Amino acid sequence: MAPEIAELSAAIAARYAGTSRRRTPPCGAGSTCSCRTRAGDSPNAALHLGSTALEWVHYPGFASLLTGQTRVVASVAPGDDWTNAFCAAAGATLARGEGVVMCVPDHLDVKRLDEAMRRRWGDQHHVVLTADPGQRHDIAHSWPCPGSQVQIVIGTRAAAFAPVKRLGLVAIWDDGDDLFHEPRAPYCHSREVLLQRAQQANAGALVAGYARSVEAQYLVRTGWATEVAAQRALLR
Repeated sequence: MAPEIAELSAAIAARYAGTSRRRTPPCGAGSTCSCRTRAGDSPNAALHLGSTALEWVHYPGFASLLTGQTRVVASVAPGDDWTNAFCAAAGATLARGEGVVMCVPDHLDVKRLDEAMRRRWGDQHHVVLTADPGQRHDIAHSWPCPGSQVQIVIGTRAAAFAPVKRLGLVAIWDDGDDLFHEPRAPYCHSREVLLQRAQQANAGALVAGYARSVEAQYLVRTGWATEVAAQRALLR
């Protein structure tokens, strides 16, 4: 277990009055690592961010997310493709040599985000991690172990605990979806796990959705995060 994940597990256990379970990924000690390594790739590879970033100029404040260490609660306007925003934020973070963890509610959203990333830069920079046997990559071939060069993890609830190198951004789409609630003790929510990671690593955070949850609004109200929304003229 990576030290930062052990620290995260302990913090979540303390918050939810539970116990910290030590779980190791398939590429544990004594096993042959089969993760998809990217040793030949540079973290500053061209990620074709120009057009993606320009699509979000009508969202005041969104550009700040691309500079790093910014906490944002974004309300995406109907008709705008949320995967573009996630790809822009992930690409800008990767270009700085930092890692990204992104969580979405279900395998259909994972598929949308996976396809969006593949259209922009292939499968060279991200892995998919879900708990759906019918819709996932083999975890043994996709979990980012200590020797892996993969720096972007996208997935469902379980991906919130995935280790990445030099975490620079956590992101969650539609955090109000009840699929993010862990049904087993200590019953933590993926949003809280990701925000704890952001706090712990001094990383950026993106909480986004077509509708804003009460918890996301509280982040704005308390000043923990900055509000990003489309201009009123556009919404009208």
